[in-house]
Amino acid sequence: MKEQEVEYHFSVCTGAFVLAEAGILDGKTATTFHDALDGLESNYPEIDVRRGVRFIDNGKVITAAGVSAGIDGALHLVAKLQGLNAAKRTAYYMEYDNWKPGDGLILSEDNPYEDINEVPDLDAFLGKYEYRDGSTIQIVLDVEKQQLNALIQKNVYPVYHEKDDIFSDPGSEPIYFKRNEDDEVIGYSLTPKGDVLKKID
Repeated sequence: MKEQEVEYHFSVCTGAFVLAEAGILDGKTATTFHDALDGLESNYPEIDVRRGVRFIDNGKVITAAGVSAGIDGALHLVAKLQGLNAAKRTAYYMEYDNWKPGDGLILSEDNPYEDINEVPDLDAFLGKYEYRDGSTIQIVLDVEKQQLNALIQKNVYPVYHEKDDIFSDPGSEPIYFKRNEDDEVIGYSLTPKGDVLKKID
């Protein structure tokens, strides 16, 4: 496969040595498994080897340290390709709770964490709402992740901000919060002009 046909090069652990041997890391910054850092540095002096970093994004070339750091790097790549919320959904379905978005060395201009839509005051959305099956749903704040969670029948589901008062659920289905003339959140609908499920507390 020709170099120009590859959109991204991505390595995990000692896979960095494969990229190094192919010359793909020449003049770039890279990392690898902690026990292999000395070898990468001594055998490939044209690479700027960094320690103590989970992954490094050079733009089209991404290297990650050990296995869990490789998951972080892979989620970062998902964020680059499909957006931050897609990466958050992936981490949620994997039940991978250790990911901190952007927790790597990002040297590229296409940083998926810079152009995030401004998040509105999340406190405005907190409370109890009607739910589509006739029961209720509680919207609470996940302080650590600074995102909303929906409590439905003892289960917790993340609610992701998209833009303005539009959010989405783990299945990418949109949630349209509605406001009154006083700019207070009064409910939500599942389509732009659908029936409003009211905020009741």
